Amino acid sequence: MDASYSGIGIGFTHGHDNRLMNCIVYNAQAEGIAITGDHNLLDNCHAYCDEEIKGQADGTDHYIPICGNRNVIRNCSLERVGPLEHIGHGLGFKGHANHNLVEHCTAVNLAGGGFYVRWRGVHHNRFVNCRAIGSPDKKTNDATGFLVREGAHNNLFESCVADGCEAAVRTLHGGEDTSRIAAKDNTFSNCTSMNSNVVFDLNSYLDPTPIVVNNRFVSCTIYNADLLLNLARKNEGCTFVNSIIMKVRRLSIGSEKSNVGFEYTDFFQNGFPAIKGRMNVSCDPHFVEAKKGNFSLKKASKC
Repeated sequence: MDASYSGIGIGFTHGHDNRLMNCIVYNAQAEGIAITGDHNLLDNCHAYCDEEIKGQADGTDHYIPICGNRNVIRNCSLERVGPLEHIGHGLGFKGHANHNLVEHCTAVNLAGGGFYVRWRGVHHNRFVNCRAIGSPDKKTNDATGFLVREGAHNNLFESCVADGCEAAVRTLHGGEDTSRIAAKDNTFSNCTSMNSNVVFDLNSYLDPTPIVVNNRFVSCTIYNADLLLNLARKNEGCTFVNSIIMKVRRLSIGSEKSNVGFEYTDFFQNGFPAIKGRMNVSCDPHFVEAKKGNFSLKKASKC
């Protein structure tokens, strides 16, 4: 074990066809549950951290990191408890990881991404029915729901929810991969952002030059946010399609031009007018009970 990066709760190194079920890791330092290998199953496992030495930011770094192909991770949860100094990276893929499935998992208060894909070798992974939740303390809330960075591409996030996060979806480039693209061809389908500060954060950290290309939000619901777009990074071809955007106070900030398109999208009760685009409308979507998170549509809805 590398003494400069020590403290792994449970780890598979080049392990294949293993089953890890009903396990808990509490206050690991480097990594909670780490898997390197293919065709592994992780079911009903949990990683939590609620302590660190003040001033050292030595809480859990990566809660459930995966490197490998065709692994299945389901029914797992992870939480950074309280305003720890270390930002914490949640459940995700780094390095080389393809055709993995993450389903029915929950991440709470992870500033480094509740769920993440990072590096250009990470592609064609699926996240289904996963939920990223921000801190209940709004003064210290720094949670990122879903993070795409360093060229990760062609990943699918399906029926996922970002609830009360500082950023629902964030892209960045920390210089860890030589890719000149921060995020490309990733799709968020039937996903929900509710009560988050920023919906789509094209963040300038750390290397601001790689661009964000052709990421799509399809049939998504955006409800109650301060800001729709943080345009701190160049972007091309990103789109919102067949979506509902309601109670968002500001459209965008940032120094970069918006090349984000909108079509077949409903804008209602926002702090800005409906964006011009193919078949965009402005009408009440008639959610069943939006304040309680029920975004099913009533029969009266035209959406």
